Amino acid sequence: MAKKAIASPAQPPPQAIQRRSVTEEPLSLEQGPGAGNSFTIWMASIADTFTAWGTSVARRDQQLRDWWHTESFLGSAIYTVTSANAAFEWKLTGPPRTTERVQEILEMADKGRGWMSFIQKISIDLYTQDNGAFFEIIRSANSPSAPILGINHLEALRCTRTGDVRFPVIYTDTKSVRHKMPWYSIVLLEEFASPIEEMFNVQYCAVTRVLRMAQIMRDIAIYRGEKIGGRFAEAIHIVGGIKQSAIEDVQKRMQENADNAGLAKYLSPLIIGSLDPQASVSSVTLDMKALPEGFDLDAELQWYIAGIALGLGRDYQEFAPLPRGQLGSGAQSEVLHLKSRGKGPATFMELIEHALNSFVMPRTVTFEYVKQDIDLEKREAEVKKTRAEERKIRIDSGEIDPVLARQMAQDSGDLDARFLELIGEEDLTPDMMLRQGENPNEEGLPTDEKARAEVGPRFPFALWRKR
Repeated sequence: MAKKAIASPAQPPPQAIQRRSVTEEPLSLEQGPGAGNSFTIWMASIADTFTAWGTSVARRDQQLRDWWHTESFLGSAIYTVTSANAAFEWKLTGPPRTTERVQEILEMADKGRGWMSFIQKISIDLYTQDNGAFFEIIRSANSPSAPILGINHLEALRCTRTGDVRFPVIYTDTKSVRHKMPWYSIVLLEEFASPIEEMFNVQYCAVTRVLRMAQIMRDIAIYRGEKIGGRFAEAIHIVGGIKQSAIEDVQKRMQENADNAGLAKYLSPLIIGSLDPQASVSSVTLDMKALPEGFDLDAELQWYIAGIALGLGRDYQEFAPLPRGQLGSGAQSEVLHLKSRGKGPATFMELIEHALNSFVMPRTVTFEYVKQDIDLEKREAEVKKTRAEERKIRIDSGEIDPVLARQMAQDSGDLDARFLELIGEEDLTPDMMLRQGENPNEEGLPTDEKARAEVGPRFPFALWRKR
């Protein structure tokens, strides 16, 4: 029995647009992003321990991948955001049989590991790799018209951007075989792409955005661990009149005693007495495990977590409790939480919605996240209540009548048009207003081919979707 598949939505790449554009296609698919500007960027970051951004994307991403999880706070923040992305609720709108097949493909994404695995891997690459994230569209044949069988995450470090719309990516598999990925079988994702033309939309990932702060915090953690947790003397007490050999003998005996006692971290203070009873006694104590004077770890952590929240486009309270009196009042915290809803989470949702609706979904099916926010719904209800009270005042004053008030309520979205039909009224102001990402009713759309041509067909990297 042949495996079910969904119809392909793919359209040819915009060759005519490319020919008319002032930009030029790369001379070779092997060129890779960042060619031609490496010396300038290297000079700007010569003191950094990481490969400078824009010089070698693959080398820098390898370093970022090996490093980001070694800083505990940053690694935990990436986990928090990744888990939240995977838990976002979504829905499919379209004919029942088609949506059932599409749902099966999404739930069996990433070679059957499922939607959560797919989104988690996409999120990790998106936040930790300047190269961005990639997923493969698996088709029944190597053709843009072939039905789609599934989608699969591709490791960002194995993907090389070419800048060519026909073959935007070269993928190197685990056997070092290089595959030219045609435009209808690969999707590239970036949340904060560079405008530098030679970079082919390589992004400034979240780890890059907070890297300097994360390096400092990791160094502080290592310093504290070595300063406080190392197995060396907490202090040295020096008494005058003692030879160096005597000090070394005492240190050696203390180390041997610690080994015999099974102590891994703690050593008693070294105490050395004067060998000459007639010598004057003097004592100096050197503290070996004290942190620098004035160092405030709480303040450092507060601003570091604030920096992570900024870099990931999230609210501070998603990562730690709000400190008292330091980063704002409770009311300010609530406002900041509502504002953060339109940053990181909204960007991720729009990114995935656009990718799936433009390159995976059949034309009759729409993928959409369920953007539920209790606080937002409460405020929207308060706004609707305010508009209703305003309409009542205008009715009481005789400025408008109830029929006109219902028309105003329908136009502002406070009253469903179906309720007008139930009471025998119709929408007297049917002009259509669409927000980004909304789909109009079929009755409000022109259906002839001329109208479709005016809207424009869907093609890779385009803004319009053909319905």
